Amino acid sequence: MIFIVDRFVEEHSHVLANVNTVKILNLIFPNQSKIFIAEELHSKLVQNYFEKEEYNKIEFQNYKNSKFATNNIFVQFFRVFCRTFNDIVFFLNLFRSLKNNIDSIVFLTHIYPVSLPFVLICKKFYPKTKLIITIHGEIEYLFYGKSRYEKLIGKIYDCAFNIKAKNVCYLFLTKISKKILMDSGKLKNNEIITIILPTLLNNDAFLDQSQLNYPIRIGHIGSAGKRKNVDLLFEIGADLKDEIKNRNLILSAIGPIEENLKSYINDYVVNFVNGKVNVHLERETFNNEIKKIHYSVFFYGPNDFVLRSGAAFFDAIYYQKPLIVLRNAFFEGIFEEAGNIGYICNSKDEMIFLIQKIISNDPTIKDDYQMQLYNIQQYKKTLDLKHIANDMTEQINEIGFAII
Repeated sequence: MIFIVDRFVEEHSHVLANVNTVKILNLIFPNQSKIFIAEELHSKLVQNYFEKEEYNKIEFQNYKNSKFATNNIFVQFFRVFCRTFNDIVFFLNLFRSLKNNIDSIVFLTHIYPVSLPFVLICKKFYPKTKLIITIHGEIEYLFYGKSRYEKLIGKIYDCAFNIKAKNVCYLFLTKISKKILMDSGKLKNNEIITIILPTLLNNDAFLDQSQLNYPIRIGHIGSAGKRKNVDLLFEIGADLKDEIKNRNLILSAIGPIEENLKSYINDYVVNFVNGKVNVHLERETFNNEIKKIHYSVFFYGPNDFVLRSGAAFFDAIYYQKPLIVLRNAFFEGIFEEAGNIGYICNSKDEMIFLIQKIISNDPTIKDDYQMQLYNIQQYKKTLDLKHIANDMTEQINEIGFAII
């Protein structure tokens, strides 16, 4: 029996990630019954993505979360207490029910960070139960926390990783995570599984811009905020305003714009939210605008998105848009695996020089572009769920979590 448990996300959040997780586990354990346990509305949304044949193999169980819509600090503390207590009770009951069942795995897709140390303490009393815990973006706060809140979450993860229980393994969503966690001494080799988890429904080949033509279109995909350094896009727009005015270049921000970029918005970067901040962009518009661009651009800092992969990256790969990025460990790892799928720059000035070279109709750029499109097509094959399932199966077998 495979228990797929989400004790954190609600409603529309991370739906496709959980859908693909269930599909991957279906491929890994085709003969095992599966139970998916999640918040009520979220569970219903996940169910909608399964055909009847797949649906019949999964039992969906729901729970309701209490709502605390207030900024009162005492109520917020009570909310944290309730959520943590409910998680402890849930996992104690689940572990107890599986006490002597060595042919079951509990696959935890999301967990409230505060609850994680307590779940691991509970797990120490049930050493035979196999537990795989998916670790998401907050793990970056363990190494790169900036605010007090981020540093606190980082300390919680540090505490959790020091609680050693038998038959516990952590699933990280970037390949470079394993090296970082092992080099830091936080975890050992047999405690880590790594995969790239796509947030797309399928991986069908798709290509809209097969040739470079004027105007050159470069777009930032996803929500735009200072946390992703997207202010640099507007600065580049101002620096290349003559090329933009001459219609040699179009820069665009494809997605919502966060409040902290309000003062940066200018006429040199096209947006699709009428220059307003915190406005949702319809998915149809989002997809259509991505199709139009030649290149996708990302401004992650050296330590940003290293231990997690963003949905915007998968959108760029799905629509086969070569990348223009600042040097970053995540992208260096992707380029090492996929080959030439774009350009890694060391600074904003280097990005500007590169864009000018692209605009100049340099023949080497055109050759690069065709190679990049081909390499992205090949890399997309590694994001096929069957390929990911095979990779994960090997890792599960290596740590001794295989079941019949």
